[in-house]
Amino acid sequence: MSYYTNIRASSSEESLEEHYPPRSRVRRAPNYKGTGRHYIYLLLSINKLLFQANSNVNDRLFFWTCIATLCSTALSIFLFTTSRIRDSHHATKHTSPQKILRRPSTYINLDKVLANSNHTFPPLTNFPQMVYQISTSDSSRKMTEDHKSQRTAIGTIYPDLRHIHITKEISTIVQFRHIDYGMERCTLNHSVPPHSDSKPSVVEVWELDIAVEISRYIGDTWKTAAPRRRLITTMVFPPNVDTYSFHCPSNEFSTFELACPSRSNGCQVDFWQDQRAQPIAGIYLVQTQSTPVHHDPRSKT
Repeated sequence: MSYYTNIRASSSEESLEEHYPPRSRVRRAPNYKGTGRHYIYLLLSINKLLFQANSNVNDRLFFWTCIATLCSTALSIFLFTTSRIRDSHHATKHTSPQKILRRPSTYINLDKVLANSNHTFPPLTNFPQMVYQISTSDSSRKMTEDHKSQRTAIGTIYPDLRHIHITKEISTIVQFRHIDYGMERCTLNHSVPPHSDSKPSVVEVWELDIAVEISRYIGDTWKTAAPRRRLITTMVFPPNVDTYSFHCPSNEFSTFELACPSRSNGCQVDFWQDQRAQPIAGIYLVQTQSTPVHHDPRSKT
């Protein structure tokens, strides 16, 4: 596309150069008779004008795109930082024992049902649900979980095995959930499974300062181990007759740390425990009946 500008000019070429730039495309129109005038049509390229206009638009578009990108990045960083701070505050606020939501009781009114009962119940064997390892040199007490995963045709399978590993460098954290109703007399037992790598050792059992469940949904309970509260007993591997008994309220949790004594040199316990294996072996609780047995006077026994 192009257009013509009708310009009256003198017959001198020098005067034209004074009015128009050298790069202008100039074409002299034919000299019409009777007019005595010369007309010059100056052809201006619209493509060049459009190119310059588009260049200016593209420059402005690139500039504002950069500004928008920087603003979006700054906003994303701000929102991410504030959300992390808020989540940290929320987790800290809601992981205290007074604020935590406990599991609802499934044994409502069983005390009334068993008020006149003369039944006795056999002991229960209770294995720890959570078993973690921590490094004794790590001041943050970060917990890790060992597992024996297996890749199969249907995917990765995690067997129900728990690693009990106790050395001078590694301690093991175990957590038990007190199961069933009226079985609130607990005894902490231990035995070494066959074909283990354990050596004769003395192991300290520390009660940890935590009363809630270790769960990824409860703050940082599953990331770092709680501090030690008190030393409750020692275990000898291979085991002897010594056990530790305590009251274990139903539907609550007991968490222990199994560690080598600070002055021990030959402490090493290393085995995998399976709660389905026979004979029973590993670290486990035996829960016995704690509710009183009421004899019905109408009973002949």
